[in-house]
Amino acid sequence: MSKAPAVAVFGAGPAGTMAALQLARAGLNVQIIARQLQRRCGFAETLSPEGRSALALAGLWGRLPRGVAVPCPVVVSAWERPEPSYRSFITNPYGCAWHVDRPRFDSWLLSEAEIAGVTLVTGTVIGIRRTNGHWAFDVRHTDGKAWAANADFLVVATGRYGPAVRLGNRERIDALCLIGGLSEPMADAGNALLIEAAADGWWYSAPVPGGRMFAGWMMDANLMAGKRYGEAMEAAFSRAPLTRARLANPPEACCVGVASSAMRPCAGKGWIAVGDAALARDPLSGEGLAYALRSARESAETILSALEGDPSAWQAASIRGAAAVAQYRNQKAFAYRAAQHRWPRERFWARRLS
Repeated sequence: MSKAPAVAVFGAGPAGTMAALQLARAGLNVQIIARQLQRRCGFAETLSPEGRSALALAGLWGRLPRGVAVPCPVVVSAWERPEPSYRSFITNPYGCAWHVDRPRFDSWLLSEAEIAGVTLVTGTVIGIRRTNGHWAFDVRHTDGKAWAANADFLVVATGRYGPAVRLGNRERIDALCLIGGLSEPMADAGNALLIEAAADGWWYSAPVPGGRMFAGWMMDANLMAGKRYGEAMEAAFSRAPLTRARLANPPEACCVGVASSAMRPCAGKGWIAVGDAALARDPLSGEGLAYALRSARESAETILSALEGDPSAWQAASIRGAAAVAQYRNQKAFAYRAAQHRWPRERFWARRLS
């Protein structure tokens, strides 16, 4: 009996974990190699209806534990004008969006991958090399010890700011950062996702499973030089009336980079990048989780096609990834242009269109 092809997945976020799960279900020998798993600091994240559909197609949505995701029935937006507009999901065939507890979601999805036969290895990948049609690399554990490993295929899922895996070049698209955290909601805060544009950036706020509210101010990191981000966030908070009205106090001030970037190429013979490692999107798109799940499925399909003897599978994946980046750039520019007319001379908005 021939040995099953081996796949090494670098990273244990949703994209890498979903790719690993689907490849393990297809009978491949799959390892996820990730640094010490860390809990995110309470950030809210939205799973779009299309993302929920991806979980359903994989037979996972019905297995999601209670409380990991709560419904987001409406999106409230004050973007092109200061007055809010409301978008319901009532006509979406996939249902509504969902507010997701990311630490619990990631942990649950990883456990589902392990049930499917995926092995989790804790460590950092170093020294990747291609030898006789296979991949060889070393894995360094947190205690400093390293050991040799190999695989037939690689899935790069190291995220937006993961350790460098020198298979492609990182193209930076912007310098967006998020400053914010958890806060206590007002009694009438509701369960909507709120997006509010302001002269010095824009705000995102949403309920977090468990009763609290997350609010984040999106600002250009290059415009924060020399400033204390907590003080800058509180000043910006005072200029965001809709966000301020749903919170009992300013949110905690935690700064996180959410810059858009892309890997070029995003695939080559024997390897493919997924999720934020392939294309890290602006949070405004609301498609981060959905894209992670979709790219995971496509990566699994690419590897399985290559195993079936399709010599064009890797090039097709690279072309598809480049097209996704081009489409994203156009969509991003269109979205920011829609609000930029309100503050034509403000540096934040000018930088989004350059």
